[in-house]
Amino acid sequence: MNREIAQRILIIEADPDVREMLRDYLKIKGYTVDCTGNGADGISMHIEKSFDLIITNLMLSDVEGSEILVKLRQLSDTKIIATSCLVGGLEMAGRMGADRTFAMPLNVRELEQAAVELLAEK
Repeated sequence: MNREIAQRILIIEADPDVREMLRDYLKIKGYTVDCTGNGADGISMHIEKSFDLIITNLMLSDVEGSEILVKLRQLSDTKIIATSCLVGGLEMAGRMGADRTFAMPLNVRELEQAAVELLAEK
């Protein structure tokens, strides 16, 4: 990926294995990636830093999926990819402002393609 300035992605994912896999994959692809395992930290990080894309799981231990989407949308119009193992959660995420949704387990290549498309819209 040839970019003068790497685009910044925030990953909010409770599962450390998934979080690390996404982080490593996206870093290899040339993105600058920050990660956290809970929603409250993710919201704080988004307030402190400017991100081009947020990837968030809706199944977090500290914040409901709908709550995190609402808070992120109140803060900015940053593109959001929501992930969940619940189909109903993905439908809700689409209604609550997620730009794309993905069912778990993730296909990282499809997720990266969605990231490329969303980041191109900026």
